[in-house]
Amino acid sequence: MCFSFIIFKYFKMQETAAAAAVEWRYETSGGKWTLFSASDSLILENKFDEKQIFHSSSMDYCKTFGNEYKIDVVTLKMEPVPSSLTSPSTTKIVPIRIRRRVTNEAPNCKICSKSFTLFRRRHNCSACGNVVCGDCGSHRVVLCEIAKEIERVCSSCVDQVKILPCPASGCGYRTMSRALDYHIDIECKMRGPCPYGCNIVESIPTARLKKHEEICPEYPITCPLYCATKIKRRLISKHEKEECPRRIVFCLLDCGMKMEAQKIDSHTNNDCKNRLVPCIEGCRNEIKFCDQTEHSTKSCLMRKQCGCGILLPPSMKTNHESNQCILRIVSCSFGCGTLNIKFKDLQSHQSNCLFRQVLCDIGCGKKMKLKDLTSHEGVCDRRLVYCNEGCGNQIKFKDILSHENDSCSKRVICSIGCGKKIPPSKLINHQTKDCPRRSVICDACGYNTQYQLISNHKSTSCPERIISCPNNCNFKCSFIKMKDHEDQCPNKPEQCMYCSRMYPSSSLQTHLANCPQRPT
Repeated sequence: MCFSFIIFKYFKMQETAAAAAVEWRYETSGGKWTLFSASDSLILENKFDEKQIFHSSSMDYCKTFGNEYKIDVVTLKMEPVPSSLTSPSTTKIVPIRIRRRVTNEAPNCKICSKSFTLFRRRHNCSACGNVVCGDCGSHRVVLCEIAKEIERVCSSCVDQVKILPCPASGCGYRTMSRALDYHIDIECKMRGPCPYGCNIVESIPTARLKKHEEICPEYPITCPLYCATKIKRRLISKHEKEECPRRIVFCLLDCGMKMEAQKIDSHTNNDCKNRLVPCIEGCRNEIKFCDQTEHSTKSCLMRKQCGCGILLPPSMKTNHESNQCILRIVSCSFGCGTLNIKFKDLQSHQSNCLFRQVLCDIGCGKKMKLKDLTSHEGVCDRRLVYCNEGCGNQIKFKDILSHENDSCSKRVICSIGCGKKIPPSKLINHQTKDCPRRSVICDACGYNTQYQLISNHKSTSCPERIISCPNNCNFKCSFIKMKDHEDQCPNKPEQCMYCSRMYPSSSLQTHLANCPQRPT
């Protein structure tokens, strides 16, 4: 007997179709069959005979709804149910294998997108049905423990179709990782009420107990403020706001400080600026710590009047008399040695103190004591002095020499003939020591000439100048004596009578004895 059922499954357009491994589950209570695969799941709510089980034998394609979607038409055949499924209280897995028509239209691998060639062959993933290459479809797994068949799956599905045991202790159920959550939530018998007493759900799977603890209102959790107290989750908000010793609170005395609640008493008693303290002057009033100074100086009954007329508390009298009172005795900071100067008179004294530092009034920039200013003005290089030559101009002392030599109107022209303008007071010194045209006598020959020509005279025309022998005999003498030396010089050149060559007189006789042109 054969029944046909149409399962509508909408999905994005795929280029190929291949084999897909799925699981059928049958629940005897409602006659419900559930189809699981690596990529999707469907539920059939039809009433079936418990003695029959369905598995697919063929698949066709119906292209409708435009080009974006397909409808899979699956034909299911009814076969006898295994004896293990006859018990109405059990739920079993039966291996179902849907064989899809394989086409050769897929040009590329669905995972790595490499093109198929003669050496890169097409393979079908048994989990998702995609056409993949050998590298991407190299994994081999058992898709169903009942069938015990090793199937090829792609790298995208290998983690989804692994057979995993139920994590609940004592269950022993094993299924694909894709279907494991369904088993734990719906089928697993290892369940019970919440161990912490909450009423969110009637029963909780043992495998979901850890996950339930994350939302259970009765589960004790550690205070997030690190006070080490464990509180029920539903009470944690109240604990953080009202009970936790490490919650942040404002000072009770309104000083504006924030701190942990466990430190508020210590702060209020010892550190808060608004805490009440007794008056340090002994007036028996309690005042805020931050107002102590104002109270002691303005309103305390223990204040007494200083000689300067200010009311002061006893604790401030010593400091006032030493550092603040205008009648206290101070010394001059310039070191003049004046004694018994009152502070109120110090500024007036220092403005007239002869030891204070002042700058030169003339403008030389030097600092000195006021008492030395008058004597400095007599030697300051910027003081004004009259020209020594009598031109009547006042010149800065540092510029007087430049004025007299370069711009004084009283300068005269040198009478020797050098053309320079010389101050009258320096004319004689110029003509005797500085003028380049003054007369000088050669200290070797006694020749009288100008100073500017004496160097050239001594090097070129002086008869007593020292010169070296031109025959390179290393002899030196005066110019007028060199003629006599040349006649007797051992290096005097003489001509050979045979070869006509020139030889030093000291070696001529040796050459004549050996001359190759000497007649024999």
